[in-house]
Amino acid sequence: MWCPCRLCSGRPRIPPNKKIFDKIVSQAQLGLTEPEDLADTILFLASPLSRRITGQVISVNGGISVA
Repeated sequence: MWCPCRLCSGRPRIPPNKKIFDKIVSQAQLGLTEPEDLADTILFLASPLSRRITGQVISVNGGISVA
């Protein structure tokens, strides 16, 4: 399976075809996810600032799930 993010190691970084890749990138309003984006989310969730957040699914995907 091909993965468009920059986080998945061991998965092909070459898209199935350019048309599909361009469509995925155009849907990510904030750009493709970088490892730092995920790390920032993890740090926030591990901090006292997130003490009231429970039972949530947090998508770190540059807005693809909203598009």
